[in-house]
Amino acid sequence: MNSLHERALRLAKTYLQTESELLDVLMKLDAGRHYLGLGYASLFEYIVKGLALGEAQASYFIRVGRKAVEVPLLKEAIRQGELSLSQARRLVPVIEKKNARE
Repeated sequence: MNSLHERALRLAKTYLQTESELLDVLMKLDAGRHYLGLGYASLFEYIVKGLALGEAQASYFIRVGRKAVEVPLLKEAIRQGELSLSQARRLVPVIEKKNARE
């Protein structure tokens, strides 16, 4: 049982790190509109069709990524593991530079 727990802990950490790394790459793809050169009309289409992620996930990544451009502390919190993408998406409607530390 302990070995399963240890494995689950490792995988959870990897999952959160990978989620953060994917957010970073998607933000760069969005900033340079690189998805156009790959034949996709939008970042959403790229995530759904090119990466085979769900529409809800695509929406979360896009909303959080674009807000993180405005509020870099949001991206840093995700990178540090203080927030998951799911938690960050709930903050998107209310977080601004002036209240980011809260």
